[in-house]
Amino acid sequence: MDKFISQKVKVAKKDEYIYNILSDMNNLNIVVPPQVTDFKSTPDSCSFKLAGFTELHLIFQKKMPYSEISIKSKNNELPFLLNCYLNKINEENTNVIIELHIELNMMMKMMLGNQLQKFVDTVAEKIKTI
Repeated sequence: MDKFISQKVKVAKKDEYIYNILSDMNNLNIVVPPQVTDFKSTPDSCSFKLAGFTELHLIFQKKMPYSEISIKSKNNELPFLLNCYLNKINEENTNVIIELHIELNMMMKMMLGNQLQKFVDTVAEKIKTI
């Protein structure tokens, strides 16, 4: 499985605040990159189209209050796990890292690797704006 890890970003918000926003899939549309279209959600799942991919369906795999949120793909043709790690710095600041684990063959990794790295970096940067 291939791994793409965002840069650590410092968010000027409490870990609890960030966790509460990101643990509801209805709020994820504020952190997805511009390549995402047709975003639909419920509190526990979402689906969308991403340029170059099939429609993706996501559900929560794990939620650890104020420290970790794991989202997995329900698509058998594109299995992946997206983790968001929250690390409290102090009462008003939190470090965030986004990590994508995805099954790619060598050809797909060569074609999509840069885009997937940009995706995790973009999501991490967008979390700063919530």
